[in-house]
Amino acid sequence: MQKGKISIVIGGMFGSEGKGRHVEVMTRHQTHGKINVAVRTGAPNAGHTVYDNHGTKYAMQTIPCSFIDPDVELVLGAGAQILPELLYKEINMIAPLLNRRMILIDKNAILQSKSFMKREQDLGMHARMGSTAEGCGEALKARISRDGSVLTMADIVAYWNGKVDPTDKVANESLARDIYEIDQYLTPLHQAGLIQIIDTQAYLNQMYNSGAHILLEGTQGAGLSLYHCPDYPCATSRDTNAANWLAEAGLAPNLNIEIHMVLRAYPIRVAGKSGFMPNELTWDKFLEETTEMRTLMPDLLARFRTALITAEEQADRGEIIKNDVVMKALASLSEEDNALIMPYIEKTTVTKKVRRIGNFDTFYEKYTQINNPDFMVLQFADYIDRQAAADLIAKYGEGLIPMTTMEALNVFGAKFAEILYIINNDW
Repeated sequence: MQKGKISIVIGGMFGSEGKGRHVEVMTRHQTHGKINVAVRTGAPNAGHTVYDNHGTKYAMQTIPCSFIDPDVELVLGAGAQILPELLYKEINMIAPLLNRRMILIDKNAILQSKSFMKREQDLGMHARMGSTAEGCGEALKARISRDGSVLTMADIVAYWNGKVDPTDKVANESLARDIYEIDQYLTPLHQAGLIQIIDTQAYLNQMYNSGAHILLEGTQGAGLSLYHCPDYPCATSRDTNAANWLAEAGLAPNLNIEIHMVLRAYPIRVAGKSGFMPNELTWDKFLEETTEMRTLMPDLLARFRTALITAEEQADRGEIIKNDVVMKALASLSEEDNALIMPYIEKTTVTKKVRRIGNFDTFYEKYTQINNPDFMVLQFADYIDRQAAADLIAKYGEGLIPMTTMEALNVFGAKFAEILYIINNDW
């Protein structure tokens, strides 16, 4: 019997490497074979951006980005944390593309109710370490405690079937706490046949054994790993490397696996006190490195730099956060200047805060050692030269561009040569 294949897409930096875009390319263009099943686990604190065939943009925090192909089965594995309102929103958002598909959710996935979000916000997690404060860590903490204070999808099925154990006081208290979110969001999805609660571990292994190509969509980035981050506690609440995504999905590590590690020409971290960032750049220094801004819009760059200086002078020195300074600087510019500069300045998918940015660095070699990727995908090459990237897309179309190393060096110049040197000599 022909066995299947598992493609794992992971981030090799601090998140926002463009994993959603790579999944989109793999799904639409079948660059590594036709995808049959797409799986996502983890928590809803990471957003992956994807575009459908009509160019409509979606930011997905729960459902795998391969939903853009109507033939791909969609799975939320055992390690998933389900935020009911968000799942309801995402399913209704992509409903026209589901093509009568159901989202298959593992019975051991947990319900991440808003009560966990409130706990993290009360703890000031965003101010302390740049956390999204979506409640993901608190929900996982409750899961680890094993005291019944977090509900699994199996508990919700029992509720739907009228089989809740009346003697289980803690579980009933949890059900009473979360009953509104269940009835408001999950019950309508269940009644409409849009979700199905199953043993996804058994399903995925059955599909693999029948020859299916499974795409496992990792979230966040290897540098945010709870175990392998550079400066704990500035980390997320779980491991974010390939082995963990396999474990959360219930797939063995010795199957036919290929690992895709996605990197960025300019790595980022979320705003605030989010931890170590090698070779960090201020946004004006980054803009100075971009070909267009440096050569075509030097006056705009000068105005932005002046606005940054003014915003820093006006900020409270004891509580200065770079995101706030950048936002104040942008607010002081004209609408015309903002329209020109905003395509170069990134905000996070979930929190909408201006990101921190840095130069490519040998530091990230650590995560290639942990994951031993079969493919390293460099995203955001357009930051090196936006016009050169646009010309390539016009010539070749979207997808993986067939370029030799020398062609890439000729197009993108010294910055690309620097990145390539790091990858080849240190990795």
